[in-house]
Amino acid sequence: MVGEIRQAEHISLHFLDTEAVLFDSARQCLYSSNTTATFIWCCLEEGMTPSAIADSMAERFDMAPAAARAAISQALRQWHALKLVGPASSNGEVEHAINGKTAQAPNRAAVRASDVRHYRLLDLSIALRCPPPYARIVEPTLAALSAASSSAGDVLVEIVPASGHHCEIRIDEAAVEYCHGPEEIVPTLKALLVGLVLKESRDLAAFHAAGLARGGRCLLLPGASGRGKSTLSAALAMTGFALMSDDTMILSDDAAPAMRTMPFGACLKTGAWSALAGRAPQIMDLPVHTRIDGIRVRYLLPPRLSLFRESRHLPVGWIVFPHYVEGASLRMQEITRTEALHRLMEGCCPLGEQLDAAKVERLVEWIARVECHDLRYGELDEAVARLQLLCA
Repeated sequence: MVGEIRQAEHISLHFLDTEAVLFDSARQCLYSSNTTATFIWCCLEEGMTPSAIADSMAERFDMAPAAARAAISQALRQWHALKLVGPASSNGEVEHAINGKTAQAPNRAAVRASDVRHYRLLDLSIALRCPPPYARIVEPTLAALSAASSSAGDVLVEIVPASGHHCEIRIDEAAVEYCHGPEEIVPTLKALLVGLVLKESRDLAAFHAAGLARGGRCLLLPGASGRGKSTLSAALAMTGFALMSDDTMILSDDAAPAMRTMPFGACLKTGAWSALAGRAPQIMDLPVHTRIDGIRVRYLLPPRLSLFRESRHLPVGWIVFPHYVEGASLRMQEITRTEALHRLMEGCCPLGEQLDAAKVERLVEWIARVECHDLRYGELDEAVARLQLLCA
């Protein structure tokens, strides 16, 4: 066997329940580590050679020496392929600071105007100026974000008419988006505001997930587009839950990380309209909007569904990964927190700075207190009933 193996400087080990994960800060990736692999990694951290590890492993796990050597060789091949072991890089960590100091959000000049509407999204105060025809289009979707009238805002957003039905959306007087018609304004504006908040946030992380409040805790529904989380979250928000967000959830950087709310309402694609029509018949009469990617959507808002408008942060009680499959029987099963963390990280955006070992450790500690499940369903009513029972 080879001699001394050096672990890459940007790799850290984190224990979660009876398993562990390896975090590669340079590539912002997590890797599962079973009991045997974790033992090998810890021995490497102590400076042991593969031969010495094999001897120790054979004794500790009552393994044949040949089997121990084979297990170590397999682990090292995998780690070499993933660049987790080998010569330590002098620049393994991704730079996320300037002159040793955390980068700060740019200073913004206070916006003073008497003819603007005021909103607040997380920690960002927004002044929105637009002609009355455009205001009538955007106000219902932004209503839950409405803030007390103020003479100043952190950022000025303007919707400015252009030629024909076209318009520009400007941020601090700089044109950032161009809408070809009124039907594109709301989805474009929402995407811009969320992007701006994420860029300037100093919270821990953002997840591609829906979130609902129930009994002082949050039910988190992560998943890629098309998994049915928006339809499911809208249905839940009409049956005793309060919607915190149907697409992007923010985990705070508190001592005990918790979820924050961005209550825009439920953005529903065409496939969800008929699925929810029995619960909200008026959905077919709502305005149709067009997203930047060309997808047509409707926004379901109060009073048909409940929005969580409070500023307090909610601890996560449950993480459920939903997956709608037409005609499938209902199946919900508990999954390990290691698997849940892996899935969650697929739609994770670190905020403030990139992930590092300390942040991953905080995420590991956070999810260790959360109940995690996988949900496969083909009937919306069955899924709603099962989640009501879970969160009762």
